[in-house]
Amino acid sequence: MFKNKILIINKLDIRFKDGYYNKFKGQYKALKKNNFKISLIVFYGSFIVYIYQNKILKKFKVIKFVPRSIQFILFSFFYAFKSDAKFIYFRHNYSNPIEIFLAIILKSRKVIFAEFPSYPYRRILSKHNEFKYKIAFLLDSFCLPFVKYAYTYALNIGSNRNILGLKTLFISNGIDIDSYKSKKNNFNTNKKRLNFLFIGNLINYHGLDRLINGISIFLEQKGELLELNLDIISSDTDEYKRLKNLVNSLRLNKYINFISGVYNKQLNYYYDKADIGLSALAWHRVDITFPSNIKSREYCVFGLPYLYSGKDPLINNKFKYAFQVPGDNSPIDIMKILKFKNLIYANKQFPEKMKSFAAKSLNWEYAMNNFLKLLLIENQN
Repeated sequence: MFKNKILIINKLDIRFKDGYYNKFKGQYKALKKNNFKISLIVFYGSFIVYIYQNKILKKFKVIKFVPRSIQFILFSFFYAFKSDAKFIYFRHNYSNPIEIFLAIILKSRKVIFAEFPSYPYRRILSKHNEFKYKIAFLLDSFCLPFVKYAYTYALNIGSNRNILGLKTLFISNGIDIDSYKSKKNNFNTNKKRLNFLFIGNLINYHGLDRLINGISIFLEQKGELLELNLDIISSDTDEYKRLKNLVNSLRLNKYINFISGVYNKQLNYYYDKADIGLSALAWHRVDITFPSNIKSREYCVFGLPYLYSGKDPLINNKFKYAFQVPGDNSPIDIMKILKFKNLIYANKQFPEKMKSFAAKSLNWEYAMNNFLKLLLIENQN
């Protein structure tokens, strides 16, 4: 068994170069820079592929009418047992009985790390109304007592709590600087313009209803004082539908645009026109105190000031290009955001300063420092 080898198992489809892909790529580069040899098991369209040193060693065509997740689990563990890597890295969204059973067996041979991208994740899972998520919630409930036997370590992104009786290491999300370009700023410093931008798959904890209600209150009190615009780019989730109904009921369609089916380079147009980005604005709804939001990091690299909630572990109060909203359900105060925006845009150097901060303090090696240290310790055993 080779101590400097790690197998990463992730249900990511590597055809899509989105923020999730860039996170995966950043983690990969950080591990490679620290002399780890990495193999991957991921999706590639309708195939599950096993990759080592950028070469596909094995691939499996997904069978129709059999759940993709089950096929992925069986393929992954088959090759995890055969792999000569000492370390296995899972991304844990929720538990599946087959996965937990196989992981318990595998743990006797390997050191298994389970990354929990959001914790407590069950509150997030319970917010989904689709049938498949209700089934996932029930399966996860059944597995809860056994999770502590399945993994060697939990990697917690989003809280400093121990997870389900596991040895827990707190890490943060980083950003792969090279994957992003700076946004174009025309610096039309119109002090009465606010263009907001949200990009992501809308969920309740994103809290966009807070901004929508804030816009409604502002218009009632101030009228057409500002040029207001909010672009919401998301897939057609339950929250997306709920917010569309809210906007219709408040008669805000003139100011708020719902956009879907926009990806990759097509997003650049919306980044370039935006004044303020929107990260998650209501982490308190899922009881997450220390969020490590990838979207916040993307905005930082793009040079786009943004709003966020919670206490991001890599961003302190001295970082003046992000505005922390209160950790409650109150409407966002538009006048406060306008003052924040105008203060930032008065200095044309702010995009370069934001990107410089990201390169120094948000890179993946810095964010994964605790994990990399733990790998070195485990390598000595």
